Amino acid sequence: MTGILEIAGGILAIGFAFRLLDWRPRQKPVKREGAWCQCGHGLHDHDPETHRCHGRTKLYRYDVNTEEEVFNTYGDCTCRQYDGPEKLPEYYLPELEK
Repeated sequence: MTGILEIAGGILAIGFAFRLLDWRPRQKPVKREGAWCQCGHGLHDHDPETHRCHGRTKLYRYDVNTEEEVFNTYGDCTCRQYDGPEKLPEYYLPELEK
């Protein structure tokens, strides 16, 4: 009887060790260059006059049976105004004559 308990305890300890070490590979965060809004779209996706975003985003629905959010379709982004870093102003400077 002691052999079965030792084996069960060993399996349980190995399970806890794997859970603590978490052997799944980690994804590296994506480094984005340039100006990005919190909605995930760039300055180029926002209309300069109306400030609305023209980007597309994933729409999820809540599945009652599995109690999880499930990807459903793509839809329009609901961002109303670009809130990322400001674009540098552009100036025209005529060339100087020598």
